[in-house]
Amino acid sequence: MKRVVFFFSYILFFPCLLIGCMLFYSYMKSIPYVEHPPYGAIVFLLLGMTYPALYFAYQNKNKSKVKTILKKIGFSSNTFSLSNNIDGKYAFIDPIRGEFLIIINGKTSSTVVKGYNFQQWGGYDYDGNGNITLKFNDFEFPSITISQTKPNAKEFCNKLDIMCSPSYSPKNERSFYKHVQQSLATA
Repeated sequence: MKRVVFFFSYILFFPCLLIGCMLFYSYMKSIPYVEHPPYGAIVFLLLGMTYPALYFAYQNKNKSKVKTILKKIGFSSNTFSLSNNIDGKYAFIDPIRGEFLIIINGKTSSTVVKGYNFQQWGGYDYDGNGNITLKFNDFEFPSITISQTKPNAKEFCNKLDIMCSPSYSPKNERSFYKHVQQSLATA
């Protein structure tokens, strides 16, 4: 997905925006001598502005979907989270109850929502490049990898390390997997 974003932003739309700005500037400099409006500049500017508009629209759509799901489930506000809006992957963790909520907004597929409690969590891996893999004791959904910036990923891993310590124990345990499925089925 990152390659597609890179291609569209840096190879296609950024040059269009740059060419459009240059054409518009050249048109504005020679305005008393030109008889036709700057159609070429307008086309290139519109092409250059299309991608950022689509990107932010997609990002807002993902965020609103996630907020709706969190509201339906009634997930605690005392959480820390890891999110990647480009890939549509989100992980919310309630450290008090030891609950993990995983949301994957697929562009072409339906939204996947999984809830796990602390006993179903199998740990995590961090590759040093900002990719965090959360592992679960579930054959259908064994892991999820979420890309993040290195500082955010390291901070998230530090919080997960606290949960890995032997002195950590969640309070008010419940079958969170069933709770998520029931909440989404009734909504």
